[in-house]
This record gives sequence, structure tokens and C-alpha cells, in this order.
Amino acid sequence: MGILARVLGFLPLIGPVVAGIQQIHGDAVAGATKKQMALEALGLAKGAAGAAVPELQPEIDAASGLASSMIDAWVNFYKVAGWEHPAAPMVVPLIPPSPAPSAQ
Repeated sequence: MGILARVLGFLPLIGPVVAGIQQIHGDAVAGATKKQMALEALGLAKGAAGAAVPELQPEIDAASGLASSMIDAWVNFYKVAGWEHPAAPMVVPLIPPSPAPSAQ
């Protein structure tokens, strides 16, 4: 899977990741550190990806820049909306739980 497809697949996750990190760490951790945590949670940390596949460094830099901008946009959205500590959205599992065994 190309780096662009990976980034586009992660775009819907940026909001919940930002909200979750903010909910866990709040004001105890600096914004730049929380942003790095979000990039790492999305698997888009430049250092790790660049070390794994150095020939894709330009694409990795572009993807990290896009994700970084999207994280900034989500943080600004939360601030403008007045959600200083938004609750992390509930993620619905894709696989339904197995039915409980029936008592006989």
C-alpha cells in the first residue's frame, strides 16, 4: 500500500486520536509532545518510517506534513468549538460480538 493510501486511510482517525490524547494527558503534557504522540499513534512518525524505508523519504515527509496539518486543524476545531477536553468518540467494533451460549 502506498504512503498516500495509508495517509488517506488514517484521516478519519485523526479526530479520535487527538481527542483521546487530549483526554488522557490534558494540560499535563505540552502541545508539541501531544502532537508527536498523535503522529506516532497514526504510524506516521517520520523517524521510524524513514528508517524503515529510506527511499520513500519524500513521500514520508509529505504524509507527515499533511497529518501534522490535520492534527493542527482538529486542535483548532476543538478550541473554536469550546471543547477543551473533548471526550474520545466511541469506536464501534467491525466484528459483532459472538452470541452468548444459551442455557439448556
